[in-house]
Amino acid sequence: LLAKIAAYNEDQDIHGVLIFRPLPKQFDDKTICKALDFRKDVDGITTGSMAGVFTGSGEGFPPCTAEACIRMLDYYGYDLTGKKVTVFGRSLVIGKPVTVMALDRHATVTICHSRTTPEVLREAGKNADVLIAAVGRANFLTQDLTGEDQIILDVGINDDGAGGICGDVDPQAASAAAAASPVPGGDHRRSHGSRGNGRSAKRFAGKIKGMEKGKVSAGTCLFFALRVKLIYYAVTIKLHGV
Repeated sequence: LLAKIAAYNEDQDIHGVLIFRPLPKQFDDKTICKALDFRKDVDGITTGSMAGVFTGSGEGFPPCTAEACIRMLDYYGYDLTGKKVTVFGRSLVIGKPVTVMALDRHATVTICHSRTTPEVLREAGKNADVLIAAVGRANFLTQDLTGEDQIILDVGINDDGAGGICGDVDPQAASAAAAASPVPGGDHRRSHGSRGNGRSAKRFAGKIKGMEKGKVSAGTCLFFALRVKLIYYAVTIKLHGV
């Protein structure tokens, strides 16, 4: 696997690499992620990409799901400036990066996690303008943790115990919100690496024969996006016994 990643790093015809995790137990996750060139890391899993998010340098790429949250708000014209945002979850995949990305949009952000007290959890949930649920626990965000006229982004994917999937947000809490992303069919549909791969192709444009740096058409980027390499290495799907 390391040899494959090294080859993709050197291949100038490959502009983005997605490594699907979790990996089999015999692989060290940190070693595998570290091996990938952050300039081709379109899913934001390398330390280089994370540094780009946290410092605002623009290097690398943010994690797809975290960026999808911000892009979804942008799509509907929701300005985060001055808004109170509460993020439930502190993972490097969603919680931490989306917190920084919301800060970059001039929001005031509170982050809650497994050690947050119930009192603080309720206060942070009820007083927010926007809630982002990224806990990984089915129906975790109940109505008693939410307020009125809120925007709720549910990025959780969980087994609902009945052969289907559900999010982190309880249906009653979602139905009471001013707007809420559904699970399935919400934020996850926008969580993919193709947009990042198109940007990666633009960044590499100066190194591609016959192309002037920075002058790559949308059609060209789409063509490059189709060349993204997906490393499906023993991906296991446990959902409803499959």
